[in-house]
Amino acid sequence: MDVLFARNREEAAEILESLCEGFTFIRFTPSPRRRTRLDDYRGGCTVHDSIGQGFDSVVMVMEDDFYYDEKGSLKAGSHPYHEYLFLNMLYQGLTRARERLRVIVCGDEALFARIHGIKAGSVLKE
Repeated sequence: MDVLFARNREEAAEILESLCEGFTFIRFTPSPRRRTRLDDYRGGCTVHDSIGQGFDSVVMVMEDDFYYDEKGSLKAGSHPYHEYLFLNMLYQGLTRARERLRVIVCGDEALFARIHGIKAGSVLKE
């Protein structure tokens, strides 16, 4: 798993374009009722479109909707559409990867550091 950091959405889009060739981009399913910031990410497929499929290489973008609580558990804010849950969609998207996984953390340095630290710790255990 690779964890990359983007300062903003523009940089995240550039990383998606330049460093993720050969990867399937799975984006969070946007609200069916109104346009939201999730619609800024184009291409790839939505989490709902990817259910039941597997891809050799997957890339997803995480933003400040995700955070770690004081107990160290990954949590997520509310999705604009009340029937969708960010944490469940993240799990669905990440588990579509068969061989390679790349996560781009956009704008949240604390989240990036935490995920990168978990990855580094798992590498040391191998």
